Amino acid sequence: MEITLSVPFGYEQSEEIRKLLEDFRDMLNFCIERALKDNITSYARLRKHIYKEWKSRWDYSTHFCHSACAVATSILKSWRRLKRKGMTRSDRLVARKLFIRQRKHNLYFVLFFLSRLVRFLLLAVDGI
Repeated sequence: MEITLSVPFGYEQSEEIRKLLEDFRDMLNFCIERALKDNITSYARLRKHIYKEWKSRWDYSTHFCHSACAVATSILKSWRRLKRKGMTRSDRLVARKLFIRQRKHNLYFVLFFLSRLVRFLLLAVDGI
């Protein structure tokens, strides 16, 4: 089992950041849905199975596809264990919270993207 350290950080709310968070949630739900439909349990099989369709649906870097698959398989593993024990509330699994989880080397990409977005928004506000 891999231990993951998480680091929450604040950000200025904007439509672009909200769209990014909502899109990641949609990516995650897409991965969960396909994994349940096709009975896929491994990260590598899920990624290989959905990659082409994912690329046609979203115009993001493939880092997001890899991250969504990793998060989905982690969530599904936990959910399936709880379901076997009879501890789940429903037979349908849906991600509701807005978040992004990236691997360490991908985090620099996301932070760079967010910093560029914040700079752009600040320049736009200063120009008004």
